[in-house]
Amino acid sequence: MFCPNCGAEYRTGFIQCVDCQVDLVPELSSEPEKITEEPIELVTILTTIDFPFLTVVKSILESADIPCFTRGEEVLSVFPGLPMGRSSGDEGGIVAVQVPRDRAEEAEKLLVQLTEEDQEQIAPGDLPDDDHD
Repeated sequence: MFCPNCGAEYRTGFIQCVDCQVDLVPELSSEPEKITEEPIELVTILTTIDFPFLTVVKSILESADIPCFTRGEEVLSVFPGLPMGRSSGDEGGIVAVQVPRDRAEEAEKLLVQLTEEDQEQIAPGDLPDDDHD
């Protein structure tokens, strides 16, 4: 006799698993049931090296029940002296904020006002020159 929950084997005469408190079965199924999940395709919606900004972005996405993942966030704690900066493209930041592809448009709409307000606060003289000659 076997416990269908934990797989423990019992001698004849036992009818219930002492650990799981479930009825025993004469044999276990040959293959355990496998749960398969489709992989989630993530897309980067924003990159940054600004930790406070990153915290606000994550809070906004979480409050809208949009799963978000960060890649490279640990670098900000290792190198706290990095210059502050934000970027809405795929380049320009160390930390990438990623969301499932099917929620990306919704996430970007939530964040567009935040990034536009921040861009308005940057004076033209604060931006680096494109000429490197």
